[in-house]
Amino acid sequence: VLDGWSSGILRSEFLEIYEGLRNDRSLRLLPAYPYSDYINWLEKQDKEEALTYWSQYLESYSHRSELSHIKRIQSNTGYEFSESIHLFEEAQTEKLNLFCRRHNLTLNSLMQTVWGVLLQQYNN
Repeated sequence: VLDGWSSGILRSEFLEIYEGLRNDRSLRLLPAYPYSDYINWLEKQDKEEALTYWSQYLESYSHRSELSHIKRIQSNTGYEFSESIHLFEEAQTEKLNLFCRRHNLTLNSLMQTVWGVLLQQYNN
């Protein structure tokens, strides 16, 4: 299983192994834990306790998070769906990746946080 977080670790270890072999240096990699350890830990978690926690945590929320204050285009069937795509320049992407590495984040978690902050601002 490989995700955004794992790929950074894999890339780092690959480069460390490469440099070690290239410079005839011994390796000191951190121990790898089987993914099955995480699955076993996850299966031991109390699902009812988790359900109770999240139910209580979210019970005060009475409406969906949406961008209700943005001017919307109405059609005969309600609101019109639209999509906006923004492409970052290479320099911007590198700055975002550097920020993520510096703060031990994945780019996905950063973007999810930005989206959450945006929704928070529009929904008070």
